[in-house]
Amino acid sequence: MTDRSMGSKWRSALGAVTLGVGVLAIAGCGSNGGGSTTTGGNAAAPNKKPVNVAFVGFANSSNFTQWGFKGAQAAAKKAGATVTLIDGKLDPKAQANAMQNALQSGKFNAIALWPVDAVSMLPVVNQAAAKRIPVVAGDYTFGPVDKQDKLQQIYKSVPSTVGTSLTLHADLMLQNIEAACAAKNGPGKPCKVGLMAGSRQFPPDAVKETHIKSALDKTPNIQAVFTPDGGFAQPSGYKAAQTFLQNNKDVDVINAAGDQMVAGVVQALPQVGLTPGKDVYITGFGGTVEGVQGVKSGQWFATVGLSPQAEGYAMTDLAIKAARGEQVPPIVDVYSLPGTMKQVTKATLAKNPGFAGDWSAVQ
Repeated sequence: MTDRSMGSKWRSALGAVTLGVGVLAIAGCGSNGGGSTTTGGNAAAPNKKPVNVAFVGFANSSNFTQWGFKGAQAAAKKAGATVTLIDGKLDPKAQANAMQNALQSGKFNAIALWPVDAVSMLPVVNQAAAKRIPVVAGDYTFGPVDKQDKLQQIYKSVPSTVGTSLTLHADLMLQNIEAACAAKNGPGKPCKVGLMAGSRQFPPDAVKETHIKSALDKTPNIQAVFTPDGGFAQPSGYKAAQTFLQNNKDVDVINAAGDQMVAGVVQALPQVGLTPGKDVYITGFGGTVEGVQGVKSGQWFATVGLSPQAEGYAMTDLAIKAARGEQVPPIVDVYSLPGTMKQVTKATLAKNPGFAGDWSAVQ
């Protein structure tokens, strides 16, 4: 099946995922607050096998995970299944232990997984396969990071993956950084860039930031400098920006690999006499409600679009289907799902005026 035909199929199958934050929650989601949250089960069709999904997220403290769980809840309710949020704690060992505990509990017969580190998760994923419990992965290819340059199926123990290429995300951020430099200072003019990772201990972040830094180091007019890690949150993004700006007030562009951290950057800049969107151009990674509003207002230059609700819905929907013996596609490009957009810029928003963002960085 081609990516184009697969995208058409999933636009139809996942029609509940539409533009704007809160649509999936309105579709009938309960609380998303903790690892024991379980929802769904009211709409099962006759003779459908009961399915209890463990949604193993990056971390319950992460807004990305919480909005993904909203999508999972909507998918479970529609399919007459239940779904429970399992805390990955943004730690490979903790996530593997949490998923193993979920398997040993005997409560779950399907798993939707956002792996912190796929290599660390492979043994427990294989345990699930041995129990005939399907695991549907999300984010990037389930496998070593050097295989995540394209979306592909590597292990049969993961029947389906919803996501995109790790390299694509890095290249989209790189495009925004280069465009911001040209827009602020002029094409080919000297430009100093601050690169804020969420955590360079998080394998996907490490690969993306290395890819971006290597490309910028080969661009003669751009000087790229790492800031302290921003921790995927506004408070830690603010502290990272404060520290960086102490000796880098001459920065032209700051790219934060998480919209959550951009809010902290925007807070820190005026404290050293710099105006966001004027003295410093800001590029993000998330396509959040705040990112869309920031681009429209001119405070932000651009942000790469992410869609945790759409992705969480698709992952859970596929896990339920696989548990019920239905065939599922080995890969689903997240950008083929409705309500998704790769780049959020003034130009793309002008072409898609109804786009409001799939999730919020602060709610």
